[in-house]
Amino acid sequence: MSYYYWIQASGAGGTAHTAISGNTIASIACTADLSSSDKDIISKNGTAINYVNTGGPPQACNHSTDSVPTSTTFSLGNVLSFQINLCNNINTSKATASNITVTDTLLNLQIPSSGWNAKYNGVSITPTVTGSAPNQVLTFNLTAYTIPKNTVSTITFDAQLFTAATGNSSRFENTFSISYNNGASQITQNGNTPLLPFYIGSSAPVIKEVP
Repeated sequence: MSYYYWIQASGAGGTAHTAISGNTIASIACTADLSSSDKDIISKNGTAINYVNTGGPPQACNHSTDSVPTSTTFSLGNVLSFQINLCNNINTSKATASNITVTDTLLNLQIPSSGWNAKYNGVSITPTVTGSAPNQVLTFNLTAYTIPKNTVSTITFDAQLFTAATGNSSRFENTFSISYNNGASQITQNGNTPLLPFYIGSSAPVIKEVP
């Protein structure tokens, strides 16, 4: 879809300019924009994490991962729930996003005994899994869905902290990539949770997020 704009000046003496030349018309494409999409940790072992900045769930659609409270620590074997917010709701979002595929790359995270428990907008979905645990890639094929402008869709899934390393602590991270058609072309939007420490030995690590 394209909109066309032109300007002509009018006053008491009449219209100052009525001729429309090729240089006075601009074609502006209306496209989807998922650039504010983000990812957050929403619970640990089934208990919701309350964030300081909201007093409840993390803030969605700010193109960053909200910092977990300093009182929250992670340990080997914890099951974490993640939420990827697919946000087509900012001022520059002017069209529907389609042909969507989301990939999530895991570091020191594996499938829990209860499964990934993956859902798209609350409906169960099965990701394609590649690689070897605990460093695998989950691919969510969402090509059957679209995200209209001024809306937000979500992917949620569970993963368990795991590492074969020894010592007192290790770190986990996952990164996501959204490939979508914005109405003009197929583009990619990336994001990630920061590297976060988790306890695997005799003393708990201090959480310090690394950008």
